[in-house]
Amino acid sequence: MKKIYLFLLIILLVSLSGCGLTGKSVPNEGTITLEMPDDYLAYLDYKASEIPNFTLYFDGIVNTSDAVKSNNQVIFTNNDDFLISDIISNLINKYQDNEYLFTSITVSEEIQAETLMNSKKIINDKEKYEKHYLEVFNKKIYNEICYITLENGLQLSIDYRRFQSLDENNNLITYYAWQYRQSIRMILHYPLMLFEKDNKKRFVIVPLLNNTTFTLGTQLDIKKVIDNDQYLINDGFRTYFYPDYDENVGMTSEELLEKQQVVKSFYIENFDGIQEDIFLFTYLERLYSIDFNDTNYIINYIG
Repeated sequence: MKKIYLFLLIILLVSLSGCGLTGKSVPNEGTITLEMPDDYLAYLDYKASEIPNFTLYFDGIVNTSDAVKSNNQVIFTNNDDFLISDIISNLINKYQDNEYLFTSITVSEEIQAETLMNSKKIINDKEKYEKHYLEVFNKKIYNEICYITLENGLQLSIDYRRFQSLDENNNLITYYAWQYRQSIRMILHYPLMLFEKDNKKRFVIVPLLNNTTFTLGTQLDIKKVIDNDQYLINDGFRTYFYPDYDENVGMTSEELLEKQQVVKSFYIENFDGIQEDIFLFTYLERLYSIDFNDTNYIINYIG
């Protein structure tokens, strides 16, 4: 499963390469908000005020590419790299010490003695960029994607180039920058479940454990989802693997119980999970149940 997931991840990143610097830059002062894509709004079983989003707060102006048309993602472009690094660093530092809220995956690793960062200044109302070649600590650069589980139950992913370098005071600083083949992309993920209500197909949002692979979400063309009854009746679109499960290795009965408890604890601590005749949890005032199997678990929408 891990090999399949990494393969799909690499395909995704390659498909996104080259997108970061196309189109025009859109200035954002102080905040950037990621939210549900417009084409899904009419099919959601929520009021507009109930739909969770994510707002990134920062000082100054940050540019994003207008080539990205979906409301739930942005590409950072034409910025001061040191400013963006600080913003990403502050966000990651808030979550990275909690293994249940943060996961990073190294897609590739590079060995380089130095790497490039750009600073930006405004001189006579014109943007001026200056190149900085930083010595890379241990000569290791990591192209990564990280997943952050937010307080509202959604997950945020960010892809970046990570390295460390000593500053002028000999402090070791971790930097987050654009990768050589693409800019930094941030995505707010909306895992979804399709059901019928009053003879109409509707979506609800499903909160998932950090870095859980899901199939049905806003990454899909909504018309293809609505027109395909398999998304409605096939349990596979509501099935999720246990954390760190490897189908080539399997699990002992003790490991299975431990992983089931990890899943239960996540929903108990965050979404009023409770074990009755079946395991139940509540998200956005909707009730769900979980069926626990030997290799995976199925989330069902009750209403």
